[in-house]
Amino acid sequence: MKSFYFFFLFSETLSLERIELFSLLLHSSQISLSIGITGDALYSLNDSRFTIYWKKIINSQKCNIILDQWEAEIRGLTLNSLTTNLSEDCRAYIQFSSRSPTGFWEALINHEMENNSLVNYLGFLQMKGPYMDRSSVYALRFLEASLNKNIHAQLFCYLDGVHVGHVNQSPSEFENIGEKLTSITQQSSESGLIMETLACSRCGIARGYGDNQIHINSSTSPTIIPGFKLCNLDEIIDKFEKDVPIYSSNGGVWYNFDTKAESPPKILLFISHTPYQEEYTFGGLSFAMACANHGIQVSVIFIEDGVYTLYGQHQIHSNDHIFNMQEIIYVTYEMENIDYYVYLPSLTIRNISINGLLDYITPLSSKSLSVLMTNLIESENSNMGRIIFF
Repeated sequence: MKSFYFFFLFSETLSLERIELFSLLLHSSQISLSIGITGDALYSLNDSRFTIYWKKIINSQKCNIILDQWEAEIRGLTLNSLTTNLSEDCRAYIQFSSRSPTGFWEALINHEMENNSLVNYLGFLQMKGPYMDRSSVYALRFLEASLNKNIHAQLFCYLDGVHVGHVNQSPSEFENIGEKLTSITQQSSESGLIMETLACSRCGIARGYGDNQIHINSSTSPTIIPGFKLCNLDEIIDKFEKDVPIYSSNGGVWYNFDTKAESPPKILLFISHTPYQEEYTFGGLSFAMACANHGIQVSVIFIEDGVYTLYGQHQIHSNDHIFNMQEIIYVTYEMENIDYYVYLPSLTIRNISINGLLDYITPLSSKSLSVLMTNLIESENSNMGRIIFF
């Protein structure tokens, strides 16, 4: 019998669509699961709207759920309050991490090492800036926990994630992300470990970092902390070609233990935001195209509010200085290594349909999405894959 291991990390407020699609993975009896829950995703456990899905996941009796005790206490949550809607049998599969800032992340890495004994590198993709969002704190705790476990660490900064490397950060109340990143980098050097930080130069230049080509591929820009490297997105994607577990604050990693790596890890990339209010859709499509150009097979799925990218006929005015997302899809849908899908339940919930000019995008029901995910996981030419939400 083939064996597959799947790890998923939740940290944001969960939508019903997202937890439902995750529960679809359990249709395969050969998948072993580990789930890490931190941040606002913790609230979903005692939310009655989610109970049916958590019961389905837990009753599979193949999952291990780890809760971030440190983050739960910040929110006034206890193990009892989080599991009040679940049976005693379900509660047996849920545990708190040790009570320390990095305890949760060390527990996740322990599971990683148990299921992948050869791991010596771990990576984290950061897409949000510090202070407005807590995910940068999680990213640094992950890096710190990796180094505590004597594992080399990589941080990849994209979109607003480049702000974690800004020089002279001085928050009055929050943990100083710049100082903490510098400290972790120094700690890794003293321990003989590699701690590499790569930031997308396009994103950085747009935000005022390295405003000329002299500073690209350099760690000496006056706008960034030492060791924080601005580089072309292609250099970041080079790392995604490797069999290295790379996490994000909301995403997953899977392994096929019965397959030898013949191709780079596949990517299941979900577009979940509206197309123009934020940069996620453009960033996600750009990321997908860069991966495809590197020979990485990418399945792009429009889900949740991401389906608005396919609705109506977008008309961009010349002085808007933005790309037409529908045109990007149109000129890339025949591109090698990239496939586009739309999650039908997300369209139904919002009472919208796809622009007829985009009818080449493959629709996915709940069942067909489950089949797609299972086929990707069971691929015979790749032993690892990643799920990323944009």
